[in-house]
Amino acid sequence: MVSGAIDNRSDARSMCCTLTALLNSVVAESGLKRTDWQNAVAKFSGLIENVWMARASLEAIRNAAPAVLPSLLLCDFGDLKGEVAKLHDAGARVLHLDVMDGHFVPNMTYAMPIVEGLRRHTDMPLDVHLMISDPLKYAKPMVDAGADMLTFHVEAVRNAAETADLIRQMGVNVGVALNPETPLASLRECLADIDMVLVMSVEAGFGGQKFNPIALEKLRTLRSEFPDLLLEIDGGIDATTIGPARAAGCDLFVVGSAIFKKHDYNSAIKALTDEIAANDPPTTGEEN
Repeated sequence: MVSGAIDNRSDARSMCCTLTALLNSVVAESGLKRTDWQNAVAKFSGLIENVWMARASLEAIRNAAPAVLPSLLLCDFGDLKGEVAKLHDAGARVLHLDVMDGHFVPNMTYAMPIVEGLRRHTDMPLDVHLMISDPLKYAKPMVDAGADMLTFHVEAVRNAAETADLIRQMGVNVGVALNPETPLASLRECLADIDMVLVMSVEAGFGGQKFNPIALEKLRTLRSEFPDLLLEIDGGIDATTIGPARAAGCDLFVVGSAIFKKHDYNSAIKALTDEIAANDPPTTGEEN
């Protein structure tokens, strides 16, 4: 298995096992029926493990930022394990998966089996972008398959804050995405309930589009108003657009063609990370 920044995934499981044993010993002396307390302990320990795992993966994503996230839509699915290993060796620490349903967007891609297969091969955080009409229908199966971050589209739901809260209760980190023509005001009600905003620089689900600079304006506004919120960008990201996105305050950069259509993943990711470093926004101290 390819290890990533989330080495504390196993630590979380170990702590949950310890906690479960402690709870078992305490509750066994309480006089409750054996089946009652066993069910209660199992449910509680499962919840605690999910919370710890979510926090561990979010910490890993934050620690990786600013980071290039390879979008696996263009990878060689005939050698998924090999692709993951090559990407990790090239410096990737978080992987991005685009899930499309043929309804919210016209294209269709993969679903839970690919997420589950990836989880067997790597401990790197899996950032799953749900470009689907009913994110709540598939959120729990995605979590069970191994997703660490689930991002749904604000355009796909009636109540973004409620959707975010329900997904978070499944024990996963939550992001919300918006298309270029969707105003930032549509996010206001849910910003307190999410871990990340994904700013689309092309319309979701359509190929061959040019990078829309309106995404940079949104990034600058979000960074100014929410300095601790993770910001991600997706669509048309390459060596010419990744620098301006970083300068606008972006943390995570979803990249497809600029990695997978190159012969050497190492040099491709290095070129992108060099552009990120060259465009780091100044810190508060540097501005004064």
